[in-house]
Amino acid sequence: MSGSSKRGFASMNPEKQRLIASKGGREAHRQGTAHEFTSEEARAAGIDFGDVSAMSRRRPDGVLLEWELTQPQLDGPLGRALPFMIDWGDAAHPTDTLRPAVRLLGLDVFTPDAKRLRTALDIVGVVSDVEVHGSDATGLQARIEASKGDVTLSS
Repeated sequence: MSGSSKRGFASMNPEKQRLIASKGGREAHRQGTAHEFTSEEARAAGIDFGDVSAMSRRRPDGVLLEWELTQPQLDGPLGRALPFMIDWGDAAHPTDTLRPAVRLLGLDVFTPDAKRLRTALDIVGVVSDVEVHGSDATGLQARIEASKGDVTLSS
C-alpha cells in the first residue's frame, strides 16, 4: 500500500487475522458492525450471486433452522468458483452447537478469472484463509487440521 498505512484488519498479524476470520464474521454481525452487501453492489462490480431463496429444516432435536441463500451460478462466468451465500438471519449458526473436530487452515480457489473472483470475495468480506489463483480450470483445494493430522482435499 504505497502512500498509506495499514489500518484495522490489514494491520493485524496473520495469526490474529486467521482467528477473527475463523469466526466467519458472526461476531461482527452480532455487534451490528459487519458490512451488509447488496445484490446491487455486487452487480455493479460485475458479480451476480443469483436469486435468493428462503429455506428451512428441522433439526433432530426439533429446533427449526431458517435461512436464505443465493442459488449457485454454475453456468456463470466464474462457474463453480463463485460461492453461494447463506444468511442465517437471527437464527443461531448451526456450527455453534458442534464440538470443534476440524479446523480449516486454508482454501485455494483456482479459476480462469482470478481478479473477478477476488472482487466477489472482497464484496462479501472473505479476506483471510482464501487464496485465489489464476488457472485454466476451476477447482478447490482445502487444507484441514484434524485430530490425526493435516488433510488436503481437492476437487
